[in-house]
Amino acid sequence: MNDKKVVFNFFQADTIIQSMSDFFNIEQEQIKSFMEYNGDKEAKIMAKEFLQKFNITDESNFNFNNCYIKLKHITTCHDNLESIKKFGLKDLVFSLKQDDSELRNFFKKRNIDIIYEEKKLIICGKEYELKDKYPQNYSNDLDNTRDLEILHNKIYHYNEEIETFFRETDDRMKEYSDIQHAPEILTSIDNILRDLHKDIYLVSDWYKHKGFQGFILEFDLPITKLTYGHHLLTNCFETLQGCKNNGYAGISLGTEIKFDMLKISNL
Repeated sequence: MNDKKVVFNFFQADTIIQSMSDFFNIEQEQIKSFMEYNGDKEAKIMAKEFLQKFNITDESNFNFNNCYIKLKHITTCHDNLESIKKFGLKDLVFSLKQDDSELRNFFKKRNIDIIYEEKKLIICGKEYELKDKYPQNYSNDLDNTRDLEILHNKIYHYNEEIETFFRETDDRMKEYSDIQHAPEILTSIDNILRDLHKDIYLVSDWYKHKGFQGFILEFDLPITKLTYGHHLLTNCFETLQGCKNNGYAGISLGTEIKFDMLKISNL
């Protein structure tokens, strides 16, 4: 069993063979030879044949807690990262449960709130139930309930785990949704506000708010802490074949990411 920490940095393809060699205890030249003869195959097929070629039949022989993935996360704030310095990088659920979080305070100043435990969205004093599916005859003042369902699933079904990138370029990361301007949940609520014809624009307000800053946070986590994007060998071969996109990974709820683990750059 390999007890040495090995970091897979999919942002730099030229480091992958070294990481594979270190983690699987296989000579680099053997991996290069395998790539030479199999590099035109689909990455998933290559991953399967790699395991067969090098007789990797029992994954328990490898300590995946020592297999780290380099990740990047985009965040925006108005407090110069003070909340992350205090609590570490947290998921959306943590922010919704904190009465005085930056996000909850931002909502409340605009007569909006989310009561996490009760699955309620409050807009200008009116409560809206958050459900994964509404009956056809469900009645409220929305033209449709689809945006409420999307918001529900973002918070409760997907648990709004921290979303990260492990292979995208910085430019492509910035193009993902509206995350370079505001937390993604604000876009979801903005869609509901448009349906209600409310003159409240959360994404714009967040972006234009005094003290707005955007950052790219870079850090390493064990692959065992990822909920998707964790198919190690497939990602290795895709990267070696020149793939520079589709590199998304979710982080398990409750994972501790302390401030001193972060390498921080301006967005």
